[in-house]
Amino acid sequence: MVLAAHRAYRPARRWIMSTAVTSATRDVPTSARGARPVLSVVAVVAFAVLLAVAGCVPGAGSSPTPGPSVGQEVARWDQGSDTALAVDGAPEGTQVIGTEPAWQEWLAGLPAPLAAAMTAEVPQTDFSTHLLVVHGRFVCEEDLRLSSPATHELQIVVTSPQDEVHCAWSPYELTVFRVRLDELGASAAEEVVLREPIVVRRQG
Repeated sequence: MVLAAHRAYRPARRWIMSTAVTSATRDVPTSARGARPVLSVVAVVAFAVLLAVAGCVPGAGSSPTPGPSVGQEVARWDQGSDTALAVDGAPEGTQVIGTEPAWQEWLAGLPAPLAAAMTAEVPQTDFSTHLLVVHGRFVCEEDLRLSSPATHELQIVVTSPQDEVHCAWSPYELTVFRVRLDELGASAAEEVVLREPIVVRRQG
């Protein structure tokens, strides 16, 4: 995006510089024409200031950098091609679960097919050393992973196609990650902070 903005702005850059130098030299007496190099330098400096104010600098508007991957995906359930499969009441967004009672409460709130799949797929978890992260969303060609951008922090990273894709139908998907507390530098789930998900473009 930054490169495209630079390309679009190049003709304007040349026009601004040419206008600044021409108008400046037009009003300078012939005896002072030796000052042209000075005027050119002033024009270039003014142009650089204009670019900085416009935000047209390398790296402007760059995407956030994801942290390293953590945890292990232990279960994934998706609606597949069955549009008749009801997912009313299925959770959306991300939740950190740090105790067995919280896990059982979360399971009890799921639609029946989801609850059965999660009960069967998610292995027994020792919550003294691990926590679970659940994430539900309607997907359209995206990939998902769990990262830790900083100590005690968790963040979902969604990787989307390089080009914009418009899906006729986006099936529901529920993913469960299991994470060791020591991967996050934490000793209890209460110490862990969940950050907002970020979206990055797939490369290549």
